[in-house]
Amino acid sequence: MNCEWMNIGGTNVMICGGRKKPRCVSCGRKSEYQCDWKVAGGTCDKHICWKHVEQVGEDKHLCPGHQQAYKKWLAQQSEQTA
Repeated sequence: MNCEWMNIGGTNVMICGGRKKPRCVSCGRKSEYQCDWKVAGGTCDKHICWKHVEQVGEDKHLCPGHQQAYKKWLAQQSEQTA
């Protein structure tokens, strides 16, 4: 059985059981990243594996859907500065 320590409300507790590991939204592989694209209320936070992530800055990772939005945003920025 898998067990891990967590701090809940200032109290350390051990949680044991079959806690489900996050999986990539694109393929189901083990997730190693979460999308950092800003959305209403915070960030996208979709889980992404190494194969489907795109790093666009220091500690900035995007899911496949937001990779397209980022490319569109970059194109708009270059049009405005041209």
